[in-house]
Amino acid sequence: MIEIIRIIFLLATVAFGGIGLVFFLFGVLGLAFPRENVQYSERELLWMALAGAGDLVAAALLVAGVLSGSV
Repeated sequence: MIEIIRIIFLLATVAFGGIGLVFFLFGVLGLAFPRENVQYSERELLWMALAGAGDLVAAALLVAGVLSGSV
């Protein structure tokens, strides 16, 4: 049963990490290199970058939980 939970946690880590990386890069690159015909405002891009950073932190915490053996 513990192995199934570890697999679920690792899959969640991959999902959070992947989504977080995409959101973070999209937000940061959108803020760093603004374009004229983009539908997103600076505020929306900032929130995307922050949401991506939050997802990356969640993925790191999931990895730490799995590696420490608490899961």
